[in-house]
Parts: sequence; C-alpha cells; structure tokens
Amino acid sequence: MQHKHRPLSTAKGFTLIELLVVIAIIAILAGMLLPALSKAQQKAAGTKCMNNMKQFQLMWLFYAEEYDGKIVPCRSWVIGGAPNSASIQNGWLWAFTKTEALYKCPGDKTTNARSVAMSCYMGPAVGAGPGVVDYANSSFSRFYRTTDLVTPDQHFVTLDERSQTINDGFFRVDMFPNYGAAMTTCDFPAVYHNKASAFSFSDGHVETHKWQGAVFNLPTVSMNMSTPNDPDTIWLMQHTSKPLNAAWP
Repeated sequence: MQHKHRPLSTAKGFTLIELLVVIAIIAILAGMLLPALSKAQQKAAGTKCMNNMKQFQLMWLFYAEEYDGKIVPCRSWVIGGAPNSASIQNGWLWAFTKTEALYKCPGDKTTNARSVAMSCYMGPAVGAGPGVVDYANSSFSRFYRTTDLVTPDQHFVTLDERSQTINDGFFRVDMFPNYGAAMTTCDFPAVYHNKASAFSFSDGHVETHKWQGAVFNLPTVSMNMSTPNDPDTIWLMQHTSKPLNAAWP
C-alpha cells in the first residue's frame, strides 16, 4: 500500500525583530497602565484614610459629649511617646475607638501602629506640672472645651504625621504672626496622598489639603528651617489656632 506524504507545514515562528516589537508594545502598554493602577491604589488608600479619620473624629466628639464638653487632652488621648499599640490602648480615647486601624493611614507603610497626631492646641497641658509642655502659645486660643471652638470648621484636631517625626501624641505648631519670621518646627505632616495631608476638624468634617510648595514635600524633614511668607506654613498656623487679641494678618 502506498502511503501518502503529508505536506510540510508552511507556518513559521516569530522572527527576532517581530518578537522585539511585541515586547516593546507590551512594555508601552504596561507603562501606560501602571501609573493609572498606581493612582487608583492611591485613591483607594485615600478613601480608606478619610473613612478612618471621620470615624476617629466622631469618637473625639463622643468623648467630649460624655465628659460635659471637655476636650480630650492632646497629651492623654494616647499615653507614651512611641507610636505603638500600648500607647494607643492606654490612651483616654481607646474606650471609644476600640479599633487600632483608625489610628493609622493605609499610606503609612512603616511598622508604626499610629500615624495620627493631635493638634497641640486641643486640650493643651500648659501648667499641668514640671516638664509637661505642649508648646501651645499663650497669646493664641487654646481649646479646652467644645464651647471654646467659636469657628470649629477652621481648626484641625488631628492629622497624619510624618513617620520620621511622630513620637508623642501631639503635633507641634509654632505661631508666627509675622509671616516673614515663620520657621518649621520638629513635627511635619505626612504626605501620603499625592502631596496632600489628611486632616480632621473640630466640627466633625475631614479633608485632604494639598500643599502648594516644597516645604512639607521635602523627602527629609528640615527643622528650624526659615519659611518666610510660605503659604503652606501660613495655612497650617491659621488652621491650628488664632491670636487672642487680633486677627491673622
């Protein structure tokens, strides 16, 4: 019996040039898609951060309601200098929050249990005892009760602090009514949200504030750096407190 020969396949594989073209196209597509994916992830983290901050701020208000309008002191809402679980659970707000996730922004990838810090003008400890200071200037409004907050939508309670500077529970803001003399201090806001920082305010609302300049976006902190007339330094001061006997310039 005569066997029929099958025709040889005329198909051929990719040439090296064709393969390189395909790889180049994939690389271009990846380059287009990865930034979009990164932005989506940042947006999701920002949404989660805002939700946490909102819940945290509600607990802050519940505390004040429970204690006849008294604001939880900025040195007592967490106890201790390290941003760890023990300081959170020993703090006066823990009985209200009961969830450590509320204390940390998802954008903070460190091992710290907390990224949240509280304004040094909220329940400051001035005169509480030897060595107890919070750097709240006595020439500016210091808030001890909710009734002290005449414009509660203007003064922040908490923000996310840089992992390089976070230690105790309060966030230090020094006041310079002469904007030309303004300087940075030892505490810096965290910028986990595309050059923006998350804040909660004493009226209960939360927001992210995008910094206009480079001062708070520097890769490393620079304490005691002169920042004359810097719009970001001015915004932070104006949303911390207000002069007792005058208006901000």
